[in-house]
Amino acid sequence: MSSTIQKNLTALLAIAMLVYIGVIFVQYVVHKTYQLKAAWDAESLHIYSAKDGPWVITHLVKMRAGTNEYAVAQLPSPVTVIDSRGEHFSIGFINSLTWITPSGSTSAPPVIGYPMRAYYLVPEQTETTK
Repeated sequence: MSSTIQKNLTALLAIAMLVYIGVIFVQYVVHKTYQLKAAWDAESLHIYSAKDGPWVITHLVKMRAGTNEYAVAQLPSPVTVIDSRGEHFSIGFINSLTWITPSGSTSAPPVIGYPMRAYYLVPEQTETTK
């Protein structure tokens, strides 16, 4: 094999690797940008995304912060988020949930500003009827 062909193949392989790495990076950024996020406002926990759903939220999670406990609360019924406006969970609603720790004991509900996240599903969809 001539050195010119070898150099061309090496350059082509390097370009292919860069394109592959670029595609993986873009997929990661898009995934992180469009997944659901949790943020507190003045009186509720807001779960939202940069794009429309659907998502089905099943649990709220109180994250560990310092010496405070990690705990999970199952929603009484799943909440479907259809668009990017998301869903607001009032502090009253959050206080009404049962918060369970990994050891199975109950925990106090989170207060506004506490680190939170949500467990959710991304449902499959049927084709639209004709």
